[in-house]
Amino acid sequence: MDKNLANLSLELAAVTLVGVALAKVTQGIPYFNENKTVTRTGLYVLGFAVAAYLRPQGGYKLLGDGSGA
Repeated sequence: MDKNLANLSLELAAVTLVGVALAKVTQGIPYFNENKTVTRTGLYVLGFAVAAYLRPQGGYKLLGDGSGA
């Protein structure tokens, strides 16, 4: 398997696990469970904010990638 494809697969798996964990946490809170649109919107906005504004300068280090970019 190509190294970049392997890294991408690991990154997608990590993001998926975080998403599932956040979904499970919000599922256990009645307000969020009853207002799915609010929950989905909040999680989308949170993901966008992290991706657009909270990432380190130069980007995240990819899993298994020694380049640091």
